[in-house]
Amino acid sequence: MQTLAPTLKIEANVIDSFAAVLNYEEKKNNKGVRMKHYFHTAMILKDMIEGKMKNEKKQIQAFHETMESVFKKDETAMAMQHIEWAFFPIIAHHHYYLVVFNLFKGTSVIIDNSISGANYDSKYKHVCDLLKNLFSKHLERYKHPKASDVRDKKTTIMKLKWGTKNNEVDCGVFLMMHMENYNGETATKWNLGFPTEEENQTIELIKMRVKHTTKMLMHEVNKNRAMMSENAHQFARQYTDKDEKQKMIKETSRRRKLNKMLSMFQVQFRN
Repeated sequence: MQTLAPTLKIEANVIDSFAAVLNYEEKKNNKGVRMKHYFHTAMILKDMIEGKMKNEKKQIQAFHETMESVFKKDETAMAMQHIEWAFFPIIAHHHYYLVVFNLFKGTSVIIDNSISGANYDSKYKHVCDLLKNLFSKHLERYKHPKASDVRDKKTTIMKLKWGTKNNEVDCGVFLMMHMENYNGETATKWNLGFPTEEENQTIELIKMRVKHTTKMLMHEVNKNRAMMSENAHQFARQYTDKDEKQKMIKETSRRRKLNKMLSMFQVQFRN
């Protein structure tokens, strides 16, 4: 969770925790058949991406086993007949982006904050074609009507109004924002009220980090929520004076910075 602090690149386990929260909310709030499902970041194994697992049968088996783990071997759930939107967060070359499948239409879309000027073949083809093929094979196993479309239909790359050219740190923040807010809109009609890069996104990105941190830490699915809530209340009871409370917060921040400097000094000293 520490990597949700400003200026840090978010780690994969944070994305996975966020996906778990979104799945919990989806099951709780959506009782219909047009469901969403959010997968974790390791659906496509690193060995597959790096070319260390080239055998297609092994790839298909590994993907199937991962799906079994995700759905706890529930055959009905694995058939995904009730799922309209399947969200796959992708990590490739230390960059995060999102691939979303519409399983009612068999279409797919890439949602990526990075504006690089690259096309599908040069930037996404290797990983996305692999995902489309493995996902299609999985759906075929359960006779899903859109299995072949998932593999064969051309993937759309969304051109986001808030896309970035000079930000290599916040792709995880954008990914989480896209996971939480995408409902099938086209790029022209999708308006999150998020500023463009030219309008300076720094403050909004910090707010988004705080929002996601709060959501996960205080969510009812978090088993440690009660402890964190009690710690906050205890702090409030202990420091009732506003000035004293601010003083305490500043002192804690100062100590953290000092500890960080001491750690850096110790590393340099050892070297």
